[in-house]
Amino acid sequence: TVCHVPSSSGGAPPAILSGGMDSKLCLWDPRIVRCVDLLGHTMSISVARARRDGLAVSASYDKTLRVWDVANCMRPRDLCVLSGHHDPVLDFVYNTNSILSGDRLGTLKLWDIGSGTCIRTFNAHPGQVSAMMSCGG
Repeated sequence: TVCHVPSSSGGAPPAILSGGMDSKLCLWDPRIVRCVDLLGHTMSISVARARRDGLAVSASYDKTLRVWDVANCMRPRDLCVLSGHHDPVLDFVYNTNSILSGDRLGTLKLWDIGSGTCIRTFNAHPGQVSAMMSCGG
């Protein structure tokens, strides 16, 4: 998976975040074409997304999500691990304060970003949650 990391400062070029089957994320600084490894997942990355404020989230087949601070391209930080899924996490959507993730068992989990805790679990689908999209503000 590859995503564009918007620049939070006016003059800096945007970075690129990629994740692969090797369980690591790479934060690419386009000015020097250098990858900074973001390590922590133990299985393939299924999806990664980033926001303009420097927050990025990754989901993995290791049944976790990780929240990252990627505002400083050369010094990204792992902020928290969201664990509680019983099958690989395939997709997620997020807003300012929360993340909604879906896994291969059809379970959705609503997470509080600030505390890193699961607020609610939904047994939503008889099969996997393969795609998610936010519909609204």
